[in-house]
Amino acid sequence: MGQADFDRSIEDLTGSDRARLYAYFNQKRHIDELVHAFGLMVGDPLELRKATVIDIGCGPFTAGLALAEVLTARTPFRYVGVDRANSMCALGLQLSRAAIAANALHGDTSIEFRHDLDTCDFGPDCRNGWTVVVLSYLLASGSVEVNKLVASIVSAADRIGPGPVAVIHTNSAASAANAKFAELSKALTGAEFATVVDEQEVFIHTDSSPKSLHYALFVRQRRVGLHSPKGVA
Repeated sequence: MGQADFDRSIEDLTGSDRARLYAYFNQKRHIDELVHAFGLMVGDPLELRKATVIDIGCGPFTAGLALAEVLTARTPFRYVGVDRANSMCALGLQLSRAAIAANALHGDTSIEFRHDLDTCDFGPDCRNGWTVVVLSYLLASGSVEVNKLVASIVSAADRIGPGPVAVIHTNSAASAANAKFAELSKALTGAEFATVVDEQEVFIHTDSSPKSLHYALFVRQRRVGLHSPKGVA
């Protein structure tokens, strides 16, 4: 899933070169944006202890690095990055190993990268904790089929366990980039998700230039007795 085929070479640039260039020009801003997005959800970082984080269109471990900044090394989580590009998964693995070496992640944090959410094996243990699905700029891609995407999210969450599920959406506020958002919102509502946040703002919490962003948070409530995130009953 994504806007470009980052495994394809262009002139003298390999797929690996293109992934690195993408990270160089975009990743710092996207990490800042996701730190803010996680802040909309998380009151106490311990609420996400041992959460499963599914980063769809993950790129180079962007949401993992953002969550590591929010949770600090005190809170372990399970990260599953999903990206069709081998180059992005390889760079993400490299950056995740660097974060581990820098002690930026709890020692019990687990990290893996996959190409297809529908074939992810989450193991036999049924989890009652949070499942957090990250859709960062994913809807800007013309190749995304929204109903299929939501069906994959619901199936993955059900395979993980009965705990609550959050879907975090970030995107440019431009109308063209958000053309599929209404379809996403409708599909998630049909799958018993409630809209907790749906707002646009000029994002200034970054060293990069200000940019208009669209944030949304959808939650399917817990089916066991767990504490809810900030702003969710």
